[in-house]
Amino acid sequence: SGVFPIKKKSTNSLDVHVLVDVIAECMGSEQSELANIGEKAIRLVTETCKYILGSAERAFQIPFFDVLVDKLCGLCYERAWYTKVGGVTAIEWLINNAPLLWTIRNQQQFINA
Repeated sequence: SGVFPIKKKSTNSLDVHVLVDVIAECMGSEQSELANIGEKAIRLVTETCKYILGSAERAFQIPFFDVLVDKLCGLCYERAWYTKVGGVTAIEWLINNAPLLWTIRNQQQFINA
C-alpha cells in the first residue's frame, strides 16, 4: 500500500517484468546497438512517466523503477564483461537523470553493484 497500490491484475496491461527483462537483455547485450536501444527505452519510459505524472519525483515512485534497478544491478554480477558494462551504463544513466532523493534511496544498491 504505497503511493500506487496494487489492484487486481488486468489482462489488458503489460506485466512490468516483461519490459524490465527486455531492457536488461538489451543493456547486457554484446552488441552495442542493442545497448543503445536499451538506454533509449529507459529514457522513453522515464520521460513518459514524467509527462503523465507531472514530475520526475512522482515518476520515480512507481514500482517499475524499483524492479528495473534490481534487474540492472543484477547485470553487474554476471560473468560476461559486456553484461557488466551494460549494467553500469544503465545505472550511470539513472543516477544522472533520476531525482536526487531517489538516487540517495538506492545508492547502497548501486554501490554494491
